[in-house]
Amino acid sequence: MGVLELPEQFGKDWEEPRERVAPVEQMKFALSDIADEWHFFNHGAFFSFAGFDYPAQDPVGDWYAKQPFGTKVMMQPFTAPVFDGIDGPVMKGKLTWDNVVCGVREESWPSLFEFLGGICSIDDKKKLFFRTFAGDVNILDPILVEKDSALNPAIPRIRVTVFCVDGNENRWEIRPPLSPIGPPRMVKMAARQEIIQAADKIFSGDMSPLTENANPAMQAHLDKFRETLERGPIILDPNDGSTHPTGNA
Repeated sequence: MGVLELPEQFGKDWEEPRERVAPVEQMKFALSDIADEWHFFNHGAFFSFAGFDYPAQDPVGDWYAKQPFGTKVMMQPFTAPVFDGIDGPVMKGKLTWDNVVCGVREESWPSLFEFLGGICSIDDKKKLFFRTFAGDVNILDPILVEKDSALNPAIPRIRVTVFCVDGNENRWEIRPPLSPIGPPRMVKMAARQEIIQAADKIFSGDMSPLTENANPAMQAHLDKFRETLERGPIILDPNDGSTHPTGNA
């Protein structure tokens, strides 16, 4: 059916492989039919531009490990691209993130949005710093497009939240399509001065860019975080301040 209920232990071990691939066969229902109960998203920018390794470092797995049993995550691939420019490989290299729509039930979305939207990635060796942000786009229901045609004016649109990457070398931002039936575009832009300055501070040992809006748990972990920086790339968990290796050392 394309809706994947993950096992209770899924994602609890960072080193455990975490591929969560929804069945490749077409869903028996349109995404627009479940849009009131599900929130759709795409976080492929993490793997395409920020150096995250899929599936071993998929942050959705870390979020899922802290959720109640029965939490559901959907990951649906499509033959035709739904987006343009999110070109990291997925589905064992058979597709890219341009071809994928993920989803969680609406009651799970606020927690997942807060988690994914607060992630920072730091590679001290390469002097790369990333923060995540998100933008909403409306796309033609890809299941109905595959069954019919994008030219059919009756095909409804669904909202998808696309997570983007703000880095100290480049910024990747989701933009509207160039035509009414085209895919939304992930556009590479020049780095913002604010992020460049934040990265310079962090790599000099000044953690204030991370603590300005941090919760107390995150602040309590910053001394340990400084030590972690010396060992190579890490991901900073926005909820509890813990750190994980990104696998790019």
